Amino acid sequence: MLSLLALVPFSSAHAFTSGGTREGRAQGHDVKVNLTTSTASGALGTARLEPLPDPTGDTYIEKGIGCYVETIVPPPPAHGYSEVHCSAFSGVGLACLSQDEAMVAAVEAMNGDSKITFSVNAAGFCATLKVENSSIYQQKAN
Repeated sequence: MLSLLALVPFSSAHAFTSGGTREGRAQGHDVKVNLTTSTASGALGTARLEPLPDPTGDTYIEKGIGCYVETIVPPPPAHGYSEVHCSAFSGVGLACLSQDEAMVAAVEAMNGDSKITFSVNAAGFCATLKVENSSIYQQKAN
């Protein structure tokens, strides 16, 4: 016999955390920037679709998160290269770049429904980049 707990959907474990809603419940995957730990995370769909009220008034805090790849092809004999740029803002901002091939490849796994997390080292380069694709994250706008 299955226990009653086994019948609770997985996403309900995130139902009452802060930031973003899904079907009327808090989702917990909104854009978060932590300057103390030099990390940022957030689901792209949540950042795009759900306003973040400014606690000081009737306005909203601008927020966003994302990464892109830029390829630079200098004239010969120099060799071209690609680099990833990540940035996030939600009241405060954080950004980094990297020419690491694994990080460039990780951006290819991103889509409009992804959640990304990145960290920045003291020199301003991306130290880590995590791309998550899951149905628990807010989908992109249709």
